[in-house]
Amino acid sequence: MINEAVGKTPFNHVEYFPGVYHIADSTGVYMTLIMLKETGQALLFDCGYGLTDPKPFMDSLMEKHNFAVGNLPVIISHGHRDHVLGARWFDSFYIHKNDVPLIEIYTSENNRKGALEKARSRKVVPESFNETAFYQDEYHSRIRPGIPSFDGIDSIHLPGHTPGSVVLYIGLVQEPGWFLHSPCSF
Repeated sequence: MINEAVGKTPFNHVEYFPGVYHIADSTGVYMTLIMLKETGQALLFDCGYGLTDPKPFMDSLMEKHNFAVGNLPVIISHGHRDHVLGARWFDSFYIHKNDVPLIEIYTSENNRKGALEKARSRKVVPESFNETAFYQDEYHSRIRPGIPSFDGIDSIHLPGHTPGSVVLYIGLVQEPGWFLHSPCSF
């Protein structure tokens, strides 16, 4: 299913399991929206590069499935730019405490510039992109170190790719459960 939720959008999505959507932004970088009907909870796992605000797209999927819109918790799998730059669109985001120091590095002007140059070279920068805002957005006041608990979802610290990498175990999706890791692309 592609772009069904909001019509013309830079986001494409696939529903892997009921309520678990893998969503690609215009650069092909993925984030995952998890909506658990059993608990009524929803969360976003990773945010992509953030060239376009993903909230209207997420809201449309949530409304379509009768979930409350607004204040969507965001969990970042690890502190690299292709997972965290999109957090600029949210009031706050959670990340493992061991990756907090990476935020300054991977949201730096040079990293933002690298992400934008790569997107331009692939001709995937949305028409609505605001370059000034992309460079002005600040991240540190939005960081919430640590990963909160959710019914039916456990976070597992899995250092390696970065010191604070996490995966999610979603026990309510299907037996015996499902691990969600952060796909790296672009």
